[in-house]
Amino acid sequence: VLDADGVTPVANAQVRVTQEKAGGGAAESSRTTDDDGRFRVTDVMAGPLVARATPGDGILTVETGVTVPASPPNADIELRLPPSAVLVGTVRNASGTPVADASVFVASPAGDLGAAAYGLTDATGGFRGERVPIGSFALQVCEPTYQNCPNITGEVATAGEHPVNVTLPGTGSVDVG
Repeated sequence: VLDADGVTPVANAQVRVTQEKAGGGAAESSRTTDDDGRFRVTDVMAGPLVARATPGDGILTVETGVTVPASPPNADIELRLPPSAVLVGTVRNASGTPVADASVFVASPAGDLGAAAYGLTDATGGFRGERVPIGSFALQVCEPTYQNCPNITGEVATAGEHPVNVTLPGTGSVDVG
């Protein structure tokens, strides 16, 4: 698995290989790339398969299909990640104070937070979301108490760092007398 430059290996990427079984259904195998971005899957059958890689530090994925020949060498698969963006920002409360330990979820286009990258803000309210696909994204930021969790959508058109600063809406209480 290589980064978008086609040279830099991606260590610790999750790779899933899926192949249709002759009798129906699918056989899946998962691996993690080594420091050189390499992975090995054994016991695959001759025929088509799909390999999908997701780096450990983001939500970016790459997928390719190949046909495995019946005789060795079976197949070398190169998965090259597409260009991606980095979301960098600060989370503040309604009065402008940075919020430490806020949860930040970043998801891509459909906004499926089940397939999101997750992190916490640092002591200065700062966060950094790596390997966000170019295009639409969904961002959910939650106070440490999870009582205030606005959803934000946005779009990035180019690779590189993009500022996304978040101000959480004010919350309060009402006394009824």
